[in-house]
Amino acid sequence: MFGTGEAGFNVTQDLQLSSGIPPLAREGDQFQAGVTVRNGGEKPLKVKVSAAASGFPALPAREVSLPVGEARLVSWNVTAPEGLKEAQWTFAAQQVDGKAADKLAVKQQIAPAVPVTVEQATLQRVSPELAIPVAPPPGALPGRGGIRVSLQAKLGNSLPGVRRWFEDYPYACLEQRSSIAIGLSDRKRWDQLMSELPLYLDGNGLAAYFPLGEGAPDRGSDVLTSYLLSVASEAGMTIPEAPRGKMLDGLSAFVEGKLKRDLPSSRQDADARRLAAMDALSRYGRFRPAMLDVLDLNPQKMGTAMLVDWLSLLNRAADIPQRAGRISEASNLLRARLTYQGTKMGFSTEANDNAWWLMGNSDVNAAKLLLAARKLPDWQADMPRLLTGLLARQQKGHWGTTTANLWGSLATAQFSRQFETAPVTGQTRAVLGKASLNLSWPQEGVKQLGLLPWLSSAGSLQLKHAGSGSPWATIQAEAAIPLKTARYAGYSIKKTLTPVSQKVNGQYQPSDVAKVTLTIQAQSDMSWVVVDDPIPAGATIQGSGLGRDSAIDAKSGNGGDYADYIERRFAGYRAYYSYVPRGELKVEYTMRLNNPGVFKLPPTRVEAMYAPEVFGMLPNPPFKVVDDGK
Repeated sequence: MFGTGEAGFNVTQDLQLSSGIPPLAREGDQFQAGVTVRNGGEKPLKVKVSAAASGFPALPAREVSLPVGEARLVSWNVTAPEGLKEAQWTFAAQQVDGKAADKLAVKQQIAPAVPVTVEQATLQRVSPELAIPVAPPPGALPGRGGIRVSLQAKLGNSLPGVRRWFEDYPYACLEQRSSIAIGLSDRKRWDQLMSELPLYLDGNGLAAYFPLGEGAPDRGSDVLTSYLLSVASEAGMTIPEAPRGKMLDGLSAFVEGKLKRDLPSSRQDADARRLAAMDALSRYGRFRPAMLDVLDLNPQKMGTAMLVDWLSLLNRAADIPQRAGRISEASNLLRARLTYQGTKMGFSTEANDNAWWLMGNSDVNAAKLLLAARKLPDWQADMPRLLTGLLARQQKGHWGTTTANLWGSLATAQFSRQFETAPVTGQTRAVLGKASLNLSWPQEGVKQLGLLPWLSSAGSLQLKHAGSGSPWATIQAEAAIPLKTARYAGYSIKKTLTPVSQKVNGQYQPSDVAKVTLTIQAQSDMSWVVVDDPIPAGATIQGSGLGRDSAIDAKSGNGGDYADYIERRFAGYRAYYSYVPRGELKVEYTMRLNNPGVFKLPPTRVEAMYAPEVFGMLPNPPFKVVDDGK
């Protein structure tokens, strides 16, 4: 017997609440905090609705009449307060002279429209006194930021400026997620990433920057795979056996010429990539001296990054022929390239060392040199100067890229374990104007003394240590500075909004749809470029595949042309490009406006992630969404 059958049922509730709160708002946003009240019963209801939120002023209760089967939006005009990171909203509805009732709790993230950032920073020893002139930066918002002082007995306990940079870093490819997890010594993040690692590996075992879809072509990167294996080994982090084996097999095949991967740029640097892969393989016992036959081993012609990798490989592979002589040769060549400007260490080859297509730069080279030289007898006397020179390369308390910050952190920690043995005792005091902070030793790890408020004019921060040893002090000048004019350093940005559907010409209302077009002019070829554009609070970006997407609206913007990966977030639209050639890049997407209000927007930003000095920033005016045309 064959046939079909079906049944249905309805679940009703006499009184039901649905949230209309934007999941994310920004400080200073003026918006409607709304809740939809639905009558699912069999008779009309008169309902009293109340709302409250942590950090917001008290809101008056409202009454609303609900016919049978109908719903009404009840809302309050509010402004997101300054300094609040999360609001817990609580709504309650109670039938007047009846029993019907409902409650609803909603969390809302509050992001800064103008975040407090580190404008300057320094890392110095307090031995026994230290005086640093300070002054509030021009254009800084009053009452925000100040001078933050952190102390530590040893550098191996972490670098506060680098740690904060990792905590605030916004982008999330595989390299960046792994660098942040290791840089923060966050085992939970690392374990979570390792559970997802198989999604990033192509059919040959090489890791891709973003998850690969079902049936995706093999586009894993030997550069990324070598990096992941090397930093995990250096930091003592474990990659699960199954994916690690696939990655090592893939790198071995690449080194032996059985597997080819072309970079999107005109620069291929095949020998440098193979040598980096051999260095990674040597950390897991998978290197064989016969692999060197594929290289043109002429250290005189090697770039600095390649020469450092060569020295690192020689340190590990005891069976390389003529190893002692080759170590001496590589050491002498690196010494000859070292330069110093004051305490800052550099290389005579620095003009050609910023290999963004290999995720490398001179900061990475300086950190990896410190790691490679730390066990060589003839480098021991140079180690303090190498460390000081590496730290002097920082700007605002950190290096420029995720890879540089991780290698720099690993090098600093290794130096500390090997050379820093003197204990710190006594007390350290920091004074700025009438405010002061104190810390008694001994202490483990990094201790943040706190934030000293800005003086109204220039002043001097005084630090004094009474006791043995010399603690390290990280001083960070923090301020909130709004961007008032566009800043272009390699990228220019033009932003256009075009209505797709609009009830009233010339103004936006809830349910209107707009297409955003970003026209970006790139002055040079660059790999791994990110485009980050904010949207008003409560708006949704079309094209995510959710059931409420409009197919027509989603097609109005093509989702970043040839973007390798797209993030559609509550905060905005973000697109990643593995390669952006010189010329014009056009990025388009559509957004649906859902909440009335006046919304503050941070700047639109375009950045080369491995050459962060190449960027563009465009300030955005407040975005107004009118309620009912008013």
